[in-house]
Amino acid sequence: MGVSESETRDAEREFLRARISELEEQLGAARAAADDCRCFLDAIPDAVLIVTPDGRIEDANDQAHRLFGYSRDEIVHLGIEQLLPARYREMHAAQRSDYEKSPHRRMMGKHRLDLVALHKDGTEIHVDIGLSPVVTGAGQRVITAIRDISQQRRMQRELHQAKRMEAVGRVAAGVAHDFNNLLMPVIGYAELVYETLAPDSALRADVLEIVRAAKRARALTKQLLATGRHQSLDLGPVNLNEIISESRRMFQGILGDSVELTIALDYALGCVIADASQIDQVFLNLVVNARDAMPCGGRLAIATRRLAVPDAHGHDHFGLACGTYAHVEVTDTGVGMDPETAEHIFEPFFSTKRVGEGHGLGLATAYGVITQCGGAIRVFSTPGAGTAFHVFLPAADAALLAADARSAPGRQDGRGAIALVVDGDLAVVEMARRVLTRRGYRVLDASSVVEGRRILAEHDAVVEILIADLLMPDADGVAVRAELLRTNPELKTLFLSAHPSTELGSSTQRAGDAFLVKPFTLMQLEAALSGVVGEAEP
Repeated sequence: MGVSESETRDAEREFLRARISELEEQLGAARAAADDCRCFLDAIPDAVLIVTPDGRIEDANDQAHRLFGYSRDEIVHLGIEQLLPARYREMHAAQRSDYEKSPHRRMMGKHRLDLVALHKDGTEIHVDIGLSPVVTGAGQRVITAIRDISQQRRMQRELHQAKRMEAVGRVAAGVAHDFNNLLMPVIGYAELVYETLAPDSALRADVLEIVRAAKRARALTKQLLATGRHQSLDLGPVNLNEIISESRRMFQGILGDSVELTIALDYALGCVIADASQIDQVFLNLVVNARDAMPCGGRLAIATRRLAVPDAHGHDHFGLACGTYAHVEVTDTGVGMDPETAEHIFEPFFSTKRVGEGHGLGLATAYGVITQCGGAIRVFSTPGAGTAFHVFLPAADAALLAADARSAPGRQDGRGAIALVVDGDLAVVEMARRVLTRRGYRVLDASSVVEGRRILAEHDAVVEILIADLLMPDADGVAVRAELLRTNPELKTLFLSAHPSTELGSSTQRAGDAFLVKPFTLMQLEAALSGVVGEAEP
């Protein structure tokens, strides 16, 4: 029995329906697989590009769009060289051509070169790149994984700079320490000579010039110590808004009429814990630096704001630790700096000025002061487009502000009590003897700890006041104090040192102790001694 034409058509239709259904299922499965692949691709935290042999971008994941700033439609019409700065494109095209001749897997972290990509807005991005060649039905492709390491590079640069600054600071502090020891007899003997001269002596003016020159040298050593964070700071609550407001007239005088000064203050800024005089010097140095960067005039803007940093690893918070900061931005429209100059700008004695126009300590001092106060300072600059300095200081805790009240020290007469001076510098011994004798003390002096012990044994005396160098070859001032406290628990002590970093820590500090940095003047010694005597009184 034969098959009719109608039955044949029905069989064909049934076959086609089954085939169409099968193809639809296959198409649905392919779409689902493609969606899964897209989902997996977009979940990769690195940027991923699929690149053809001729350098055309065929596909990209979501992270690639975020990293480079292009939409999906935009990026697939680009060549891979368009994601590089212009100076690298020709070289990269040649390298890509060589790679295509012998494609191989290349892992991230194996590059010795500094790899740089280009964002749509022109920003350069430090990246690491991994390559994996694959063969698809459409031919050979290269899977390019790109990781943004800009923050890592910035942190490496900051760490390198911090280590370099620490090393240079240690050298500078060592030089300052030795220089302070040399200045001590210059100032001391000059003031002692001045006191012995008759009021109408022509030599008094010459001696005063010696003292003034030595004091200028002392100010220079103080800047050296600041660069290495070795200076002694008088910490207390500081209102940055007040410092900037009160200095406005001085800033304008420094800048001159050709520079427009604008100041915008956030009155919710609050206080920080810092040394007011040193912070004032920091802003002065930044203003002077801005003036020198604008020889033909321009604009200087100083702005403050309160900044909360919730995430220590955030890209938008200058690499700061979590916390609340007082943020001061000082921005000029000057000549700007190239990256190499900006990298060295905080180093002691680094200067872009001509010889004789500056000693290169201004910004180094600012860096030292801010970091010693627990803050940070950053610089951003572009040649021809100006410079912005960002100063960050931790906001003061309310408890610290409440605890800042201090009482003024009083003054006592010695009334024949015994004072012991132990220092290897004869100028220091003579200055201390002069001041203590005026106050009515009986003074015993020694050039070493061993000699001091011998003198005390000979006199069998109870010492009321000790003035001692904190660091001596045979012992330290703390050891001398410990021996004297056995016979007099009420001992008053003034420690001396040419190096502020040797100041007493909390574990050895006691009521009645004070610390004075060499070199000092007779007036400063008088003031320090008044503080010691006054603090011992109830």
